[in-house]
Amino acid sequence: MTNEVAVERPLTMAPRGWKHQIDQAIKRDVIRALVELILNSDDSYRNMERQTTPHSGAIEIRICRKHRGSVVEVVDEAEGIRADAMDNAVGEYGSATAAPRVRGFFGRGLKEAALGLGSGEVHSIRNGHYSRCALSWSDDEPRYRRYNPVPAQAKRNTTAIRITVDRADADIRMPQFDSIADNLERYFSLRDVMTNSNRRVTLCEVSSSGQKRKERPLGYSFPVAARILDKDFPVPGYQATFRLTLWRSDEPLTLPGEDDRLASGGLLIASEKGILALSLLKYNNNPSAARFFGRVDCPYLDELIEHNEPVLTATREVEGLRWDNAFCKGLRATIEEILKPYVEEEEHKSKLRQDAVSDERMRQRISSAVTELNAIAQSELGGEGTTKEPFVPEGGVGFVPEYVQILVGRDAALYLRSVTPARVAEGTIIGVTSDTDDVIVKTPTVQVASDPKHEGLGTARIIVEGRRIGAEAVVTAKAEAFRPAEALVKVIAKRPPPPPPRPQPPPRGLFRGVEPAPEADPRVRAFVKDSVIWVSTTAPTVKPYIGPALEGAYDTPQGQVMLAELIAEACCREIARQRVQKQLVAVPAGAEADAREREYRRLHNQYAHRIHEMFVQRENRRGRPTSAEMIDSASVPL
Repeated sequence: MTNEVAVERPLTMAPRGWKHQIDQAIKRDVIRALVELILNSDDSYRNMERQTTPHSGAIEIRICRKHRGSVVEVVDEAEGIRADAMDNAVGEYGSATAAPRVRGFFGRGLKEAALGLGSGEVHSIRNGHYSRCALSWSDDEPRYRRYNPVPAQAKRNTTAIRITVDRADADIRMPQFDSIADNLERYFSLRDVMTNSNRRVTLCEVSSSGQKRKERPLGYSFPVAARILDKDFPVPGYQATFRLTLWRSDEPLTLPGEDDRLASGGLLIASEKGILALSLLKYNNNPSAARFFGRVDCPYLDELIEHNEPVLTATREVEGLRWDNAFCKGLRATIEEILKPYVEEEEHKSKLRQDAVSDERMRQRISSAVTELNAIAQSELGGEGTTKEPFVPEGGVGFVPEYVQILVGRDAALYLRSVTPARVAEGTIIGVTSDTDDVIVKTPTVQVASDPKHEGLGTARIIVEGRRIGAEAVVTAKAEAFRPAEALVKVIAKRPPPPPPRPQPPPRGLFRGVEPAPEADPRVRAFVKDSVIWVSTTAPTVKPYIGPALEGAYDTPQGQVMLAELIAEACCREIARQRVQKQLVAVPAGAEADAREREYRRLHNQYAHRIHEMFVQRENRRGRPTSAEMIDSASVPL
């Protein structure tokens, strides 16, 4: 008995399969959808450039925000689409619709963008004919409709792709205007578009009637950097090469592992069709690689794509290449080997910087401790405290501070401070300019307002935005009442980890600092001279724990405890000496030595635990001792 074929037909996709497939690519994200539409427009312009056809390069993105059914639209003045071509370019899913050497992989981007957000229409004029088609959902299945073409009044070729955000089964968030602008400008796969001098990309917000409310030109500037590599390399085992261009920025950049689609660092991996991925491969999250960015151009990837080799991920996201593919594995290993010495050099530099930070923390700990020691001395010896007044710039007008770092693509505030009304009257109009387009002033005129916290001071708040990482600008404030004031502004990619505050000169007091005294008499472990607390590092009970330059005093538990005890001893003895000298305690004639010892014991019992807290890290302390424990452990018995 033989089996006979009962059913044979093309494989169909269930309705939920369509939505799953589309959602994997667009992820119900307006930004991703707009990226696909912008790249479609760019592809058409690139076709025209291959044919040396003149064009405007204009791409206009229109946003109409509504409570329901918001609309996004991308309009270009490129080739336009014929009615019959729409059936293939829009009406089929997965066909190779793009011309050679442009990005449209498998003809999916436009469809996924429209159906991922709701529904869409394509309006196009080509060679005097207007054509229109639509994509929508019906019974959870995608539907395509095309209308008969009609003669067009306009002569210029144009295409408008309009998407209505009306997916009934999805809650899709419509970003704010500035957020859309920032995301599109920095989106990795749009870098070629946003840096192309032959493109004019504009974002507009329009009302329901089509009237423009906001408009902003979009563009991207690569970080200020030095090129350190520009060379061709082979891929082992293949008749293929790639060109690696590598740049190093003086400023740390955002890594692909922390800001995937918008990272300013990382390598753009591209074929002739366009940018496929943004990655630093195994260094994606390595802080030592945070200053590198560049580009890998590998035309061989297009050959693999055209022969249906599985080198692309289904979503074409940031890691758009399938690194498990044999060719991609070889490409990855080669790039990582090239990057290795550069990253290792940065790791070495980073260690040196960390050592400097460690030294800075040590100095800060001393500075903070000296401030507290002076407070103890003041409470025991008397004296007036100090009150910190706000800084007044020289001449009575100036920026505070005069040097500011701002994040790229984010609004930042500068503050102009003045003596008011003696120097500058309240309400004075001030003009503000920047000497470069890389830093723009968003408030070109501001007014001086009285400072509510400090009488006699005025403040003007100025908003600026940085457009290029590493750029420096001089922002100038001018008015007839004063000479121009200037602030230096630098644009950075991300805030570095906050360094320990630089030690400030402690307020005037009994103590100024802590220093080693390797040549001092080792019989005296610690003493105060010229307001400095000196530590005799050669004393027999000190030498095993603290080195000649105070090594170990800040980074080992035993060194911290020893230093705390030495400082407690020296400070309490000096305060006791001065209390007796100033006759702040009753001292019978001839009993000064006994009085000093008695005061020392009292001060040590009262303050030693506080001094230990200044120098001994919390994890090295069992907890604050009780009064009884402090008395039992006192160095001099009561």
